[in-house]
Amino acid sequence: MWMVLVAAAWAADPTITVADDGSIVARIEIAAPESSIRAAIPELQKAGMNSNVLSVTARPEGACTALDRTTRGLWRPLQLRTRFCPSSTGFSERLVASEDFTRYEADWTLRPITSGTTSVQLRVRSDVNLMVPSSLLQTGTMDGVRETLQALLRRLGR
Repeated sequence: MWMVLVAAAWAADPTITVADDGSIVARIEIAAPESSIRAAIPELQKAGMNSNVLSVTARPEGACTALDRTTRGLWRPLQLRTRFCPSSTGFSERLVASEDFTRYEADWTLRPITSGTTSVQLRVRSDVNLMVPSSLLQTGTMDGVRETLQALLRRLGR
């Protein structure tokens, strides 16, 4: 546990970019084994990943988890239901139902670099069914992704 605490504390800030398709892509190298990160991410999803998430209800659904999430909106809270599943490279989350969102996709990719160091990439693409400037949605998503990776580092440090 001490090793993970020290490693998480020394991780660099994530690099965050906007891909050609509008996805927000964050990358960070964490001095922690892939297995520790893989165990922490589902718990992070259930706890609420960042300050944009107001509430989360999680239900097991086979190997996956159904998530009912309420998020902060510009004028009112937004709601969505997603399905969060393990994948061969990490995790994927897809929109199941929402009156507010027309798209929500999140993919976690974990790649061991050395024994004890893992490259983590989080790619998020979301669109809302509201009259909101895309730049505002993009900025909010970038902030949420940054906070999510910071929450992951804190969880690994516990």
